[in-house]
Amino acid sequence: MATSGAVTLDYSVTELIEEAYERAGVDIQTLNAHHADSARRSMNLIFSHWGTKGVHQWAIDNQTQMVTDGTNTYTLPAGTIDVISAVLTRDGVSTPMVRIGQTEYHQIPDKTVEGRPDRFWIDRTISSMTMYVWQTPENSTDIIDYWRMRRLYDVTAATETPDVPWLWWEALSADLALRLFDKKPIEQRDPSVRRDLRVAKIETFDSARAEDRDRASTQIVPCVRTIR
Repeated sequence: MATSGAVTLDYSVTELIEEAYERAGVDIQTLNAHHADSARRSMNLIFSHWGTKGVHQWAIDNQTQMVTDGTNTYTLPAGTIDVISAVLTRDGVSTPMVRIGQTEYHQIPDKTVEGRPDRFWIDRTISSMTMYVWQTPENSTDIIDYWRMRRLYDVTAATETPDVPWLWWEALSADLALRLFDKKPIEQRDPSVRRDLRVAKIETFDSARAEDRDRASTQIVPCVRTIR
């Protein structure tokens, strides 16, 4: 028998919601607009929770920031969760920038000293994310080139496709099924079913996260210290 030869399948938000409700033991023929709104809300909360679970390879993108002479703070694009790495590009040559913590930045004696920026601190607040650089840029031609992890895109309509790659469909369905099961009336919650749904959620997430990784080789070099 021949295969389809296609690798273009994408499930809509509605299809994944129906899959999750079926796993939770809910007849999809009984679903209404409230059920759909509730499931979309849960899906967005899943995405928020996944944002605390490390780097997602599909949610990494490259950004650039042109510096301004005498300005050492830059607001990062909306949806930025964190900055993974950054370089300072001058005349086509990129130099790595070192990330420092809040305490290290705070302890810099003179933050107005101008020169080639070689380190940065990320100030993460509720509404925005700001990159503080040091030294303060000495021109308006250097470029900060960085890789960031962004938020997964919001689920706002049933016809959308969730911002999740193929390898994560199962993890999303399993997580959503457990959340929808927990919304059922208490008398309809079978503890053994919940246990199975929870196990499926954990196993599918762990499997997806194990696959979603950078496959670059890692070399560990021992540090030799001289004892005096």
